[in-house]
Amino acid sequence: MYLNKNQVVKPIINLIYLDIKRLLRSSFFKKTLPFKLIFLLLFLFVGYLFIIIGNNLYFIFEELYKKSPLYVINNYLLYWFFFDLIIRFFLQKPPFLRVLPLMTLPIKRKVVTHYYLLKTLTSNFNLLPFLLIVPFSISLLKNGNNFINLLGWFSSLAFITLFINFLNFLIKKNKIVLFATILILVSFIILEYFNIFLFSKYSEKIFNVIFKIPLLGFATLLLPIILYLINYNLMLKTFYIDSIADKKRNNLINIKLKWLDKLGITSPYIKNDIKLILRNSKPRQYALISLTFLLYGITVFNLEQIILKYPTMLILTSILITGGFLFSYGQLIPSWDSSYYKIFMCHSQKFRNYLESKWYFLSISVIVFLILSFPYIFYGLFIIKILIASAFFNIGVTVPITLLIGSLNKKHIALNTNIQAFETNEFNSVQIIFVFIKLLLPILIFYPAYKIFNFEVGLIILVLFGIIGCILRDNWLNYIDNLYKRQKYNTIKSFSEKE
Repeated sequence: MYLNKNQVVKPIINLIYLDIKRLLRSSFFKKTLPFKLIFLLLFLFVGYLFIIIGNNLYFIFEELYKKSPLYVINNYLLYWFFFDLIIRFFLQKPPFLRVLPLMTLPIKRKVVTHYYLLKTLTSNFNLLPFLLIVPFSISLLKNGNNFINLLGWFSSLAFITLFINFLNFLIKKNKIVLFATILILVSFIILEYFNIFLFSKYSEKIFNVIFKIPLLGFATLLLPIILYLINYNLMLKTFYIDSIADKKRNNLINIKLKWLDKLGITSPYIKNDIKLILRNSKPRQYALISLTFLLYGITVFNLEQIILKYPTMLILTSILITGGFLFSYGQLIPSWDSSYYKIFMCHSQKFRNYLESKWYFLSISVIVFLILSFPYIFYGLFIIKILIASAFFNIGVTVPITLLIGSLNKKHIALNTNIQAFETNEFNSVQIIFVFIKLLLPILIFYPAYKIFNFEVGLIILVLFGIIGCILRDNWLNYIDNLYKRQKYNTIKSFSEKE
């Protein structure tokens, strides 16, 4: 922790330089550049809105509440900070840093730890609040508020924002802190609900005092410093290669799955998929998310107007219910195997066996989801007919399209990381287009038959397409196999680029 200026500043500059070189050299950077530009434009637009809102907030509060806007906003600051923490927990991604290679270089662990924690400050979540607060503070200053008092008040908001940044980082790294924070938040919500502890009342008192005594505002700098030091010490204790290896060893789940041997040559690959989900956090989370697709029918099948007037909505819903696993976990095949994809490519067995195992695995998932969706018989037997027709279509058509899209998956996936909201870097624009195609294709097939004949004929056509797809399975697999082989070396190269 105690390093002089030259021991910290120069190595950190070097780490920044290495980060920039890694980013620019990566072919993945060019592939995701359109997404990054779109999100940059979106961020600039949201930032512009925040500035406009902050600039007009003073006059809006003054007109609505007929009292000082400063005292009005002080009522809601605690709510804002709690909301900020919750949003950060679900949306804020920790900064990326390839720590393992740095462990073998002559770079002090303390410097790397400092650099990683300082990178968390570059998050957009730390910038956006200031785009709102700064224009509002300028309006307060123009309307006669004391500069020193206002500076103390503004400093408190800035330092508490940084405190929340480090608290969110600590919550994601430490389960004890996570459960303690949840307990505290739930307790406060209960107290607020029963009017025992009113946030607005205490929020106004706290920040009014800070405004009157600006030294208290400057003193809040201690909050982010304390959490910074806590995070620093926790990270430093685990900054060893041995600790990473031990963690990986302890996470292994030893299962045999001998009953799958009956599937023959494809069974080792299917076993690998099942173990992958059970042993690793990200594939397990995607698999669990797919179960939420089963609940989608509740929002549609319960509405009589949709059932009578929008039959295509029933088809779309059934496709999502029975194909939930295809639209979540299946979208990232073969990226799930990116860590050992080279082994598959040089294995003595044919790569077609690998693709065939994926076909079986995804098809079985459709059947399992169909069985799990049977409680929808509560809404009528015709709903089960739609689900069965959709399952046939998913097995015969959606499964091969999913495997076909897999040839575009060239992004390495870190299996033991958690899903982050809006994590678009694992997909490319062509994949997203294919997702819409998979959703629209059954509707385009069903709707003409429905309009020309009737609803039942539309379902029969979907079933026939599914059966034809199953009959042509070998042709599909041969074509997809050749496609993967043509992309073989590009895929291996891309999977080697870990972000």
